[in-house]
Amino acid sequence: MKILLIEDDDSQRTLLRYIIAKKSNGELYEAKNGIEGLRLINIYSPDLIVLDLWMPVMSGLEMLDKLRQDADHKSIPVIIITGMGDKDTIQSVVSKGIAGYILKPFTANQIYSALSKFLPSLHAVVD
Repeated sequence: MKILLIEDDDSQRTLLRYIIAKKSNGELYEAKNGIEGLRLINIYSPDLIVLDLWMPVMSGLEMLDKLRQDADHKSIPVIIITGMGDKDTIQSVVSKGIAGYILKPFTANQIYSALSKFLPSLHAVVD
């Protein structure tokens, strides 16, 4: 499985990389903003995207809009990880067909639970 992690904060990206890599033996790619994320999507065609919403250059919301307009990649599942928990933001991203929404600060178990839908090897860990 190919996973694309898009997070601008170096420490958050490092933590997420560690959490994901610990339970996944697939390929993990990383981007610091939506523009880099879209470029990597076109190169690697990931099976799953883990996306922060608040980033410079191109936000996660803008990137998600562009992804959903791309006929070749619009069905890639996206798990949102963000500190933005207001009702309007949640409704906005849910309407774009996301696979999960995790608020920061998060726990490893929250990440594993969201990923378990896509990584069968995690079911034993979170069930």
